[in-house]
Amino acid sequence: MLPILKTSFISGCLYLAINSTTHADWSENETQQLKFCTTLATINSQAEQHYKKAQYLQARKIWTEQVGYLESCLRLKEDPSDLAKQIFTAKNSAYLSQNSLDTLYNSIALTYIKTQDYGKAKAWLGLAPKSAKTAFNLKLIPQHATTKSPAGEYWMYAGLGAWQTYIVKAQTNQQYYIHFEGLYFGLNGLLYGPNLGEYDYQTKIQQQQSIWTYPDALEHEFCRIQLKFQGDRLRATTSTNGSPDSSCGFGHNVTADGEYIKVS
Repeated sequence: MLPILKTSFISGCLYLAINSTTHADWSENETQQLKFCTTLATINSQAEQHYKKAQYLQARKIWTEQVGYLESCLRLKEDPSDLAKQIFTAKNSAYLSQNSLDTLYNSIALTYIKTQDYGKAKAWLGLAPKSAKTAFNLKLIPQHATTKSPAGEYWMYAGLGAWQTYIVKAQTNQQYYIHFEGLYFGLNGLLYGPNLGEYDYQTKIQQQQSIWTYPDALEHEFCRIQLKFQGDRLRATTSTNGSPDSSCGFGHNVTADGEYIKVS
């Protein structure tokens, strides 16, 4: 199911990091994983140089990879081993912190603001709602009236720099094409990539709602996903008589449930 990564969010997906040269430094060995965490501040400076040169796509790619690594490093921070204590010293902890992660979210948002991709900027800023940087950067985004049409792209954060997506495209005869791409990162998600799940269908959207069933509502085990559109939000709710992932044909722990923000 690797084609799931074909949509536009691949530029912001950690899957790039998994296949990048940077990943060569991140071994499955816990010792090397922990030691890699001390190099993140140096790598971050490379992105800053790209940003200053208005090379926003290059800066965004590095910062998005950084998000995945830093989120993983913060998990390793709970490791009780002596090595972890050596790595997460007072000196290193200055960068290995939630504040640094919030800064990365804001830095990525700024690359979208610079390219006037305001919906995606707001999505990234939404990951750090309590940050003073977020409050400041939100003021840089022009206010636009929300369109009544449900057509567009919707994101929900999946972790490690990647987003679950719904793509809604208007068709003829009041029909819409709807495509979902879901992700779930396990404990070793940074190393091995996410579990995947997707579905698509064509339907009418009536009273700002749509329902997809799989394989069929009359089958013994089925999946029913209801979509509700409201302004710049989409709410997905799954009903099933089995486990949500297997009943819907998704990878382990992948679910469509949650609130998505419209980014375009």
